[in-house]
Amino acid sequence: PLHWPEIDIFPFFHSRDRQTHLDGVTQPFRPLPTPDYICTLESGAVLYLPPYYFHRVTTISERSIAFNAWSSSLENSHVANQLNHVGQPPNTVPQAIALIHGLLRILNHTHLVADLVRTRYQPLFSTSTFAQCQDEKFHLQRCPSSFIEDAQRPNTTLSIAPLLNALEQKFEILLKYPNEHISNERHARSVAEIIAMDYIERIAMFLFGPNRACTFLRCFIHAT
Repeated sequence: PLHWPEIDIFPFFHSRDRQTHLDGVTQPFRPLPTPDYICTLESGAVLYLPPYYFHRVTTISERSIAFNAWSSSLENSHVANQLNHVGQPPNTVPQAIALIHGLLRILNHTHLVADLVRTRYQPLFSTSTFAQCQDEKFHLQRCPSSFIEDAQRPNTTLSIAPLLNALEQKFEILLKYPNEHISNERHARSVAEIIAMDYIERIAMFLFGPNRACTFLRCFIHAT
């Protein structure tokens, strides 16, 4: 999880979600980061991958059969999967902006949306129409002038307060140390950032759809 700023995975609703852009096609001149571990599996061997560990598999024999199995984890069962059930997502742009601002404060990562666009969407600008927010198509004039002012109105912040409180309780499972579940602070913070970026994308796509979500995120970045 620590390597997510270097991995450049595809957007959350892309058909290649959870896969990397660094495949020699969308970013042919950027290599993958040096792996932390290299494991060679023999016949009958089992490899356990902790939640959110990026990995790449290469077959080195002429014939190979492998089976994958997934198990529940604290990161998914208590945090990521629960975000769908904490409350109704915002249904107006000011509410979405206020909620994302609140989430960035919880994570203490003010540049997370900029990192999201840089790693997930920018590699698509020259090769895909999935997200229509390439530089030549993105114009600041299309961003509402009252982008932030509307989000800071008291009625807006009050309307998203219960949802923001619920999100904070879920993320505290990963972000509060020490606790009975988490032993590696850097791992937990990186996982929390990945989960938060997924959630921010869901908010944007819920309001605008896949083709306009990135434009909204870029407006958010420029306004803040």
